[in-house]
Amino acid sequence: MNSFWLKCRSFVNSKYFALLIILIIAIPVCIVAKKNVIWLGDADNYWHYYFSKYAFQFPKFFLHHWGKPFFILLTAPVSHFGFYALNLFNILCGLSSAYLLFKWSKLLNYRFAFFAIILLMAAPIYLSAVQSALTEPLFSFILLASSFLFFKEKYFWGALLASTLMYTRTEGLLIMPIYAFYLLIRKEWKYIPLLATTFIIYSFIGLLAGRGFLWYFTENPYNPVSPYGHGTWNHFIIRYDYSFGLPLLLLFFIGLFIIIGKMVLNKDYIFWKAKSNEFKIFCLAFVPSLTFFAFHAYAWYAGKYASAGLERVMASIVPLVVIVAMGGVNILASIRFNLIRIPLFMVYFYFLQDATFLHFSYPTTAYGAEKVEMEAAQWFTKIREPGSKIYYAHPAFVFYADYNPFDEDNKECFGFPNSNCIPYEGNQKFYYIWDSWFCESSCGNKLSDIENCPNLKKMREFKDGDLFHLVFFESK
Repeated sequence: MNSFWLKCRSFVNSKYFALLIILIIAIPVCIVAKKNVIWLGDADNYWHYYFSKYAFQFPKFFLHHWGKPFFILLTAPVSHFGFYALNLFNILCGLSSAYLLFKWSKLLNYRFAFFAIILLMAAPIYLSAVQSALTEPLFSFILLASSFLFFKEKYFWGALLASTLMYTRTEGLLIMPIYAFYLLIRKEWKYIPLLATTFIIYSFIGLLAGRGFLWYFTENPYNPVSPYGHGTWNHFIIRYDYSFGLPLLLLFFIGLFIIIGKMVLNKDYIFWKAKSNEFKIFCLAFVPSLTFFAFHAYAWYAGKYASAGLERVMASIVPLVVIVAMGGVNILASIRFNLIRIPLFMVYFYFLQDATFLHFSYPTTAYGAEKVEMEAAQWFTKIREPGSKIYYAHPAFVFYADYNPFDEDNKECFGFPNSNCIPYEGNQKFYYIWDSWFCESSCGNKLSDIENCPNLKKMREFKDGDLFHLVFFESK
């Protein structure tokens, strides 16, 4: 009997059990992702997908600042097979991060190392992000992998990988000085220049492409003054249940308390003293995640750097939050009495899954503007005349219609119509698709002006009550 339990314990602590958990999570997530019809990030999903999918057709996209060059480089071959393929890529990034967290927890001799996988994939914003086409899952994996390599003293590979961060998400610029300072503390100065590897490569490519050596800075798309306004300083704090969830945060603060306590006991504040694992986690996990969090809190409060107060950005640091939280898991798992430990984890697991689905439900269903756009796209693709042009503003329409937004026949409506209501010279048939969200605010085209155009005929309207309005016009 004892032999049986020993084998069970050995299996639970093995990589095979961790891979089994990952498989159990991966199957339903992949199935659900296929059934989703709306995604975290809304229009940003479509544009990241478009820049990746059409990068080989338009090579300039490989240097697209907003699209993120390194993200596009890795996802361009994948996106060729469709939007779902890009979803699977992000799911793979998430599951890879989960396995890496398991490996790191094992390296720290934490009990229940497999629980890191569950904590990561149960984080509300992370589970939603990995089913999207956003850049956060890849960034979170590279950030975690870089910190893990530095922790293992693989400084060469850690610095090389970390150098790609700023081309995966712009916040990578915030992380570079942290890694450089860590290498300085560890007296590994010779690896600091490697943090600039990807910057140098892309800068020379930009120079050869006629963009200039410093194109990364001169073409920064994020205006110092955000067009989205500003919010409260504690916005991301009070929205914790949407991003991290209370169960994860409780373990995070327990783990942080333990880390700081052990650092003090080990006298890690003495510069020349050998550093503990707790010090390494503090520098490589807590400091980067705190810096990232503080930057976004400030940017939204001050109304800077195109911040829109989006909670989804926190998916970028969830893996680092989890490795800190695993210190809390280790303490709970160290309780010797099973009569206390097992019920405690059962209660925790109940609240964990409850927090995961508090604000999200899967598979997602279309509502509001997306539902209108989907219905309209299904109708329009059946009646559009071959060889005709369309003018639109809402990116969801071309996504659901499966049109190439960079095709000359599919144009965003900026600047149309002119005073004569003629978008171009020629007799080619065209359609104008007016929506109540973007056409007036971004294109400056009021519905009344379009309706008064003598060369346009109203075809059909789609509505979601008074919240969203879509109107189709065709040329006479």
